Amino acid sequence: MLPELTDDEIVLRPFTVADVPAHLAGDDAEQAKWLGGKSTEESARSWIQTNQEHWKTGEPIYNFAIRNAEDQLVGWVEANVDHEGLGLSEGDANISYAVYPHARGKGYVGKAITLLESFLAEKGIKRSVIRVSPENTASLAVPMRLGYDDKGDGVSKDGDLLRTFTKQL
Repeated sequence: MLPELTDDEIVLRPFTVADVPAHLAGDDAEQAKWLGGKSTEESARSWIQTNQEHWKTGEPIYNFAIRNAEDQLVGWVEANVDHEGLGLSEGDANISYAVYPHARGKGYVGKAITLLESFLAEKGIKRSVIRVSPENTASLAVPMRLGYDDKGDGVSKDGDLLRTFTKQL
């Protein structure tokens, strides 16, 4: 059975292909700038299907749709535990996230990450890592609000400059 994580304001559950139109509607230029380009119907469908396969096999990516109290899709949050592929330590999970324009500034991503951290701790993950472009000022504020330690700037395996934040779970 697929997980559903919730608090009093949001619900996290895996995406389905029925989410493609809402995802595409929320995929704006700001999100595309930081996440490698704008989604198409085909790429969104493929991304969701790949994530569904990860859920079936149990790893290495745990991807959740973020839904508000009205059950509207407002963004997504993901943990990738492929530490070797990401150049992280064993027991680490790389956290990625995006919130759609209509939902920004409402605290959804912080709540989603907090729920995801509990989920990861139950799976035996020891530390969460958030890596953000130093130019992405909105995303830089998220890990700081959530009590992550700022480890400074570094270079990813792909050569991108990223600010790294970590938190013990």
